[in-house]
Amino acid sequence: MPHKTEQVKWGFSIDMGRPKTGEIRKCAYCGKEFYVFKSEIEKGRQYCSRRCYFQSPEKSEILRKQWQNQEYRKKISEASFHQDPEYRKKRIEIAKRQWLNPEIRKRAIETMKKTGEKRKTGEIRKCVTCGKEFYAQLFEIKKGRICCSFKCYWQNPEWKKKYNEQRKTNWEKNRTGKIRRCNNCGKEIYVRRDRIKKNKHFFCSRRCSNKWFVGKNSRSWKGGKYISSGYTYILKPEHPFTSKSGHVAEHRLVVEKHLGRYLEKWEQIHHKNGIKTDNRIENLEVVIPKTHYGNVRCPYCQFKFLIR
Repeated sequence: MPHKTEQVKWGFSIDMGRPKTGEIRKCAYCGKEFYVFKSEIEKGRQYCSRRCYFQSPEKSEILRKQWQNQEYRKKISEASFHQDPEYRKKRIEIAKRQWLNPEIRKRAIETMKKTGEKRKTGEIRKCVTCGKEFYAQLFEIKKGRICCSFKCYWQNPEWKKKYNEQRKTNWEKNRTGKIRRCNNCGKEIYVRRDRIKKNKHFFCSRRCSNKWFVGKNSRSWKGGKYISSGYTYILKPEHPFTSKSGHVAEHRLVVEKHLGRYLEKWEQIHHKNGIKTDNRIENLEVVIPKTHYGNVRCPYCQFKFLIR
């Protein structure tokens, strides 16, 4: 049969049948009474809970010495429980509860003030432009900080001159390329070293490059000729009756050269043998649209037929 138990005010039950080997002690931190077992007496327990133990001055010194050790710090940073979101939530809730306690809050504020005063190695200065007071750190004092913000620096003309001069000198030091002329307009431009090796032509803008790579300079240049619906077209941008792309039919150019004048729009050229690519002057004749679309006689069999 199980022994009867009795509820005790210290928050745990003691077996009535077994002898009590421990004793009641007072917490060294909060002064609360608690029961200590025999095994805990041998170890020297002095605090009622883990929370009081960690807030005690003895444990704080031990933790401070441990934190100075870099190997111990790495182990804590690499631990998986710090990355666990549930563990973080628990720690945030505990910190919120602690912050509500006025005694803990006072201690935290005092320690923060002490650490802040120890870390302050700079001084308070006045801004040259706006006259506002600001705190300058030690490394900023060595560099010679004058203004409170970057906006005030740009409003100061002396600093602006120094900044532009330093920028020019740094830019000239880092320059490894060469000055070249634009192939289209002849303007001098700076070209980087890696682009000099890759490219043969250099341009100051995209507009100049688009003007240059037209006609013979184009990568897809094929002599300025192309065939469309049987007729050959040649690039002649100077001709008054060119298309939008600047091309003119070859058979019209041959006849114009033979006559010594430009053909009118209503004048058409007829191929006698019916071969549209045969643009010899012997095979071409100038006709009106009515006769061009009328009866034509074959040169071989003398047969009349319609042609367009």
